[in-house]
Amino acid sequence: RFDSDSGAPNKEWVRKMAQDECGSHMMEALVEVLPASEVQGLVEAMRGNFVQLSRQRTANHVVQRLLERVEELPQVRLILQELGGHIAELLQWNRPGVVRSLADMIARTKEGQSDLIKAIAKALNLSAPQEHPRLVPALLLLQHVPEDYSTVAGGVSSLIGSLLLQTLVTYEEEHMTPLLKSFAAITPEYLARIACDNSGSRALEAFLASSTVPLKAKTKVTERLSEVIVKVASDRCGSHVIENAYRAANVEKKKALVEALAKEYKVLQKSHFGAMVCKRCRVDQFVSAAADWEATEERAVKK
Repeated sequence: RFDSDSGAPNKEWVRKMAQDECGSHMMEALVEVLPASEVQGLVEAMRGNFVQLSRQRTANHVVQRLLERVEELPQVRLILQELGGHIAELLQWNRPGVVRSLADMIARTKEGQSDLIKAIAKALNLSAPQEHPRLVPALLLLQHVPEDYSTVAGGVSSLIGSLLLQTLVTYEEEHMTPLLKSFAAITPEYLARIACDNSGSRALEAFLASSTVPLKAKTKVTERLSEVIVKVASDRCGSHVIENAYRAANVEKKKALVEALAKEYKVLQKSHFGAMVCKRCRVDQFVSAAADWEATEERAVKK
C-alpha cells in the first residue's frame, strides 16, 4: 500500500503487515523481489522502528530480508544508527539472525566494519583489549565465556555464531584486529575442538580462505593445527580444515604442514579422512621425493 501524496509505502501498513502472522510472509516475499529503486522507500517506512520490529517475532524476519537488499550508503547508515547500539539486546531477545544480516550488509557495503565488531565484543562483555583473546570462542557460542573457556560445557559453536564469524572474517584487515588476536590465542586443543565441530569447522575454513586475513595470521593457526594433526586430519570436518590450511599456505608453510602429516602417515592411513588428506596434500610424493614435491608446488605458485 502506498501513500497517495508521496507515492512511498504507507508506514503504518508496512509495520502492521510485518508484525502479522500471515502478512509477514507476504512482506518477506515482497522484499525479495522488490526493485532496487524501491528498497529505499521500504527503509524509510521502517525508519524509527527497526529496533521494535527486530524484536517482534515475525517482523524480525522481514527486517532480515530487507537488510539483505540494502546497498545504498544513506540507508546503511540509517540502519546502523538505529540497530548498531542494540546488539546486546538483539542477542538477549534471541535475534541473532538480525545481527548476522546486519553483518552481511556491512560486508557488502564496507561501511561500519570496525564499529560492528566492537559492538559485538561489547555485547559479549569482552570489549576490553585484554579480553579480546576470548572473542572468537564467545562469538561461535554467541555468549560470554570465562577466561578458561575450555571448561564451558557442551559444544564449541552454534550455527548462527559460525555464520556470523564466517562473515566477519571477510572484513578488511584493519578492522579485524580483535578477531585476529583471538584466533592467534586459541590453544591447539581448543582449535581441534572447533575444527572437528560441524559449525565451527566452517568458520575456520572461512578464516583460512579469506582474502583479507593476512598470511601471518593463517600461519599461526596452521602451526597450532599441526600440533594436533592426527585428531583433526582424521575427522570428517577437521580434514576439510587441514585441506583449506594447505591451500592457504605458501610453499614454505605447505612443506611444514606436509612434514607434520608425513610424521603421522601410518596412523593417518588407518583413517578414511586421514588418508584422503594425505592424498590431497600429496604426502606420498613428499615422502618419496621431497624435491620433486617442492618443485611442483613452486610451479603451481607461478601459474
